[in-house]
Amino acid sequence: YGNRVEGADPQVQDALALENLVLAARAADRVGAILLVETLNKPESPLYPLVSAPAAIEVIDKVNAATGLGNAKFLLDLYHLSMNGEDLSQVIKAYAAKTGHVQIADNPGRGAPGTGTLPLERLLDELKDA
Repeated sequence: YGNRVEGADPQVQDALALENLVLAARAADRVGAILLVETLNKPESPLYPLVSAPAAIEVIDKVNAATGLGNAKFLLDLYHLSMNGEDLSQVIKAYAAKTGHVQIADNPGRGAPGTGTLPLERLLDELKDA
């Protein structure tokens, strides 16, 4: 998606991002791939506009509507979502069907699983069930 460019209209930036993601989704489809859209976290990526699961899903839905392909998917990153204070269980439940990849790092510290405080065993069970 990309960081915001200071001084440029955010709506123009969003339109360009959507245009580029539509092109990328079509290119990905030609080789049987999916397009992943990821949220980042606001503290570490203050200029990145997609800092919530709903924001990423909105973009994914727009790409899929524009292409009719359905190959734009959510990259569900437990670390970034937890840094944004999201309810990870609710995100999993709400967006599992639109998820194309899950990325895991523990929080705090963005370290290996088990080095932080995320309830990863429970979250992995929820992902499996979803």
